[in-house]
Amino acid sequence: MRPSIEPVLAVLVCSLAAAAALGCYHVGDSGVAGPDSGTDADSDADSDADTDADSDADSDSDVDTDTFTCDELPVYCCAPSCPCLANGTACMPTHFSGEDGKGECVIPAGEGECWITAECELGDFCAGAFVCGCDMDCSWEGTGVCATSAANCCDGDEDCADDYFCMELDDGPATCHGALQFPACWTDEECGSGACVGAEPCPCDAYCVGQPGHCDNWG
Repeated sequence: MRPSIEPVLAVLVCSLAAAAALGCYHVGDSGVAGPDSGTDADSDADSDADTDADSDADSDSDVDTDTFTCDELPVYCCAPSCPCLANGTACMPTHFSGEDGKGECVIPAGEGECWITAECELGDFCAGAFVCGCDMDCSWEGTGVCATSAANCCDGDEDCADDYFCMELDDGPATCHGALQFPACWTDEECGSGACVGAEPCPCDAYCVGQPGHCDNWG
């Protein structure tokens, strides 16, 4: 007698049903997805790139462009192009003229005195003079006297007399030189916005005459 195949078919149908319920299918079944591999095959890539560039630049050159006219100056002030209006006065650069371009009208210095180095002979400087700023209040201003601009050797300012300082030199030992008021100068740094022209320091061990220069932003 031929064995019945119904029990076998029943087992096969149950196995297939269980596999379907678990998401398992025979490879090659048409129209049915294969098993889930658990791997995300998303190939999207974020290609957005920030191409913004900060082109901001600080163009502030920090240059003082303030100017003044002769009419704006007080009667006791002056400039190379604005002469003094008061009779008997002369326009003298102040300690601050290298920055503001203004001078002060003063009574000319008496005999043996000076306001600025330009009033002294070659090789001398005006020692001890001080001209207050045009728009400033100073506790004192007054004339000085002409003195030799270069003196003894030094190791520091304490080795120099009043109105002198110890200047380091490139071509000789440090030497006491006169402390100058604008527009007389030894270096560009003393001229504010200008340059020092014609300065000739004299080393203490050389036979020469020290000659202060002149700031080119005055007169």
